Amino acid sequence: MTGRTSSLDRMNELGIFAADWIDRTRRAIASGAVARQHERQPGLVDSYGRLGFADLVTDTGIRLDYLGQALSAGRPLLFVDHLAWLKVSLAARQLPVDFVETNLQCIREELAEALPAECAELTEATILESLEGLAEAPSESQQVLVDGDPYVDLARRYLLATLEGRREDALALILAAADQGATTDDLHTWVLQRVQAEIGRMWQIGDVHAAEEHFASRIAERAISLLHAREPRVEPHGRKVLVACVGGNDHDLGARMVGDRFEMSGWRTILLGANSPSYDLARSVIDFDVDLVALSAALTLHVRSTHEAIRAIRALPERANTPILVGGRPFQIVDDLWQVVGADGSAATPADAVLAADRLVRS
Repeated sequence: MTGRTSSLDRMNELGIFAADWIDRTRRAIASGAVARQHERQPGLVDSYGRLGFADLVTDTGIRLDYLGQALSAGRPLLFVDHLAWLKVSLAARQLPVDFVETNLQCIREELAEALPAECAELTEATILESLEGLAEAPSESQQVLVDGDPYVDLARRYLLATLEGRREDALALILAAADQGATTDDLHTWVLQRVQAEIGRMWQIGDVHAAEEHFASRIAERAISLLHAREPRVEPHGRKVLVACVGGNDHDLGARMVGDRFEMSGWRTILLGANSPSYDLARSVIDFDVDLVALSAALTLHVRSTHEAIRAIRALPERANTPILVGGRPFQIVDDLWQVVGADGSAATPADAVLAADRLVRS
């Protein structure tokens, strides 16, 4: 491989092969696993979701995708994190944890029969390790908005206005706080991001539905735009950054905040937004002649597409050494995941992204 990839790219080749196999046969494997589970837990399977058996087949297919991402990266912790999330979600719906465990055992049995031997061994080891992690995971989630955190009262009032459908009231709260001296960084970090995380937790346990989450995202999107418009123009220093969500990632609020933070620091930002195909993203690195790329992966489901985007950029001889930063939840779960996918660094916050970018561009 060219450029930086040879020293950084650490994806698991056998895991990728297994993940590809699973992806091609996902529906059949999911259906077989749920049929096995129905024999063991018929009452629970029939009561799962609105459609029972059919819903569980769909969700088991998603679980297989999460498993494939963990296999490809060679990091079982990515799958453990998904299972821990699922454990909380099912507990909130009064489904026991052994429902998840049985589902995983049935998946393991199906894969043992379907996969080549070496892949089956890797998959079984990953599932068994994940089951151990699941047993240790809590059954309840903790609220995101905690007493004593900066701007927590503002965040709670903003959340209430959002959930009650009072869009203009929610935006007025944000702008009033900015008038009173709250910085854009503070409002991004302590209000908008925290509230979105809390709404995500509420969706996880069934306290809000998807339409409410979408509505909240649109309000946050508008708040980000209004705050950005109030920022004084900073004299650009000549560097350009391309900010994009990798393929499959439709959650672009974090990327918007990152792009705004770069502009506030003198960078010229090329924001591609949500779900950017790898090939087009790579071509944009050339077309816009950027100095750095910042990629967003909101979920573990986006790990492989992050790797694909980085490979596409590295495959361009004239831009193979362009520094690449990554961010998003998967990179907070696994510390070295940025190295696994072939990036040059990761950042947990927009401010951290700018600091890391400055170091990379100078190096």
